[in-house]
Amino acid sequence: MSDGYAIAAVTAVLRRTILEALSAAQVSDVTGTVPVTALPPDRVIPPAGAEPTQLNIFLHQVTRNAAFRNWDLPSRNAAGDLISGPPLAVDLHYLITAYGAEPFWSEMLLGHAALALHENATLTRPAIARALSPNPPDPLVPAVLRSAGIEAQIELIKLVPEAIDSEDMSRLWSAIQGQYRATMAYRASVVLIEPRAAGAAPPPVRSPGGRALPLANVTLESVAALTGARDPITRASTIVLSGQGFTPGEMTVELGETVATPAVGDVGSTTIQLDLSALTPRAGLLPLRALRTRSLGPAPTTPAVEVSNTLPLTLRPAITASNVVIDSTDTVDGQPVASGTVTLTLDPPVGRDQHAAMLLNTAGGGPMHRLPAPPNNGAATNVATVTQIAFAFRRLRRGPYLVRASVDGAESVLTVDGNGVYDGPEVTL
Repeated sequence: MSDGYAIAAVTAVLRRTILEALSAAQVSDVTGTVPVTALPPDRVIPPAGAEPTQLNIFLHQVTRNAAFRNWDLPSRNAAGDLISGPPLAVDLHYLITAYGAEPFWSEMLLGHAALALHENATLTRPAIARALSPNPPDPLVPAVLRSAGIEAQIELIKLVPEAIDSEDMSRLWSAIQGQYRATMAYRASVVLIEPRAAGAAPPPVRSPGGRALPLANVTLESVAALTGARDPITRASTIVLSGQGFTPGEMTVELGETVATPAVGDVGSTTIQLDLSALTPRAGLLPLRALRTRSLGPAPTTPAVEVSNTLPLTLRPAITASNVVIDSTDTVDGQPVASGTVTLTLDPPVGRDQHAAMLLNTAGGGPMHRLPAPPNNGAATNVATVTQIAFAFRRLRRGPYLVRASVDGAESVLTVDGNGVYDGPEVTL
């Protein structure tokens, strides 16, 4: 596999390819000996020397190869440990420049160099091995390049001419600070440099235990009380989840922070029935999801869990008892008023961090009063939930009131008489 000497080895192969082409074409019979160098262009012509006759190969840029950029990613796991060693894939950009001491010599050299790279546009493995181990040995080629390994990489190196317009060429030679001569640009692609650190090799799989499952999404379409789609939902209700992808024995339901497993007989292919009386969800607006857990094999194989979309469910609190304590009475505009507390017993219990309030409506119509709960809903320190909340009232007109509890925006239900008029629950101040 190729290593850190790969870039220099590619340059050496290009140099040897051009040298052999010049020798085969007997260019030296016209121009004399033509050296092929791999130097920065500003070092080819001596400061006070004559124009040489030679070809120069200059690597002016190295870029990441776009096709192999994301090969073998990710290379590290979540803990940062190396799990694979993806190669560094780069393209090499060269300038082939011809210098001539006499007229037309530079064009002759550049033409033979271009033909050599055209005829050897793909660097074959034997050609690379021959170029790096010439006979007789080339003193300008370091011996270490013979073991660079570029002939063993999985992708062959290809040589492609590049078009550089006059403006970019001018900028390039200005940056090089060399004297411009006839030049062609080539790209060598792709060079794969293998990392020195190999990824961790886990032990082999002892026995295959997984299995594939067909994709069948779990979808929730609606949720309603069993007694009717328009009926309010309380903790005494049984709810019906309608949707797709339900499987008996594999379903669980998440209602807020409460997780419930419905009985196998309560699960159909499109419906799930869930009795809330056996659960302890919090009142308010709750997120509802259905989960299907499917086995992929014996333990310790992790099962597959499919999660449905989320539906909102409003779980209304219920007032199970009330108690009124009158602390003082008075008269305002000829009307008796009172101050005191109303203690409501609520189901389900109310969390100390929930927003609770008591709503009073005068029986038969009239103004409404909204009385906030005390701080932390009256819960003592280190107490998470309470079942009773004492709401203080001040100078309210005495008489009967319809009473409701509001917890996180969900209000308790009023009862209705035979004439369709609200008649309870009721407290008398």
